Amino acid sequence: MYMFENDDPTPADEGKFLSEAELAAWFQSMQRAYPEVFKADETLYGVFNEQHSFGQKLMTYFDDDPSKPMKCEVLGSRMVKDEQGRGITQSPRYVIRINGELSQIPWTSAHEEGGWWRGWDIPPPTSSWFS
Repeated sequence: MYMFENDDPTPADEGKFLSEAELAAWFQSMQRAYPEVFKADETLYGVFNEQHSFGQKLMTYFDDDPSKPMKCEVLGSRMVKDEQGRGITQSPRYVIRINGELSQIPWTSAHEEGGWWRGWDIPPPTSSWFS
């Protein structure tokens, strides 16, 4: 099991994904602990219908700057320790390859509106994106 890892991802993390049960338990605990952030009417997968799969291409723009596209490929998911105001918690992260290197991105940013989008052909943001 790969719960409570806080190191950078390694090649051993590739191809491993959190189970639906782990993700659902985490999401429900976040809805109880942070109802102002994780609203009762929100779903685990946000704007998508499922967990991103191995090889899924994701894209966003750094600071919504059209000249700064960021592209990555999903390689897995895992739980990582987070230290927050209420103590140490855990949160899911996607293991990704970006710019040829292993890294990770928060589950929440990969599933929220205006976060990472599926595919590498996403048009640059405009001022009306979030209007």
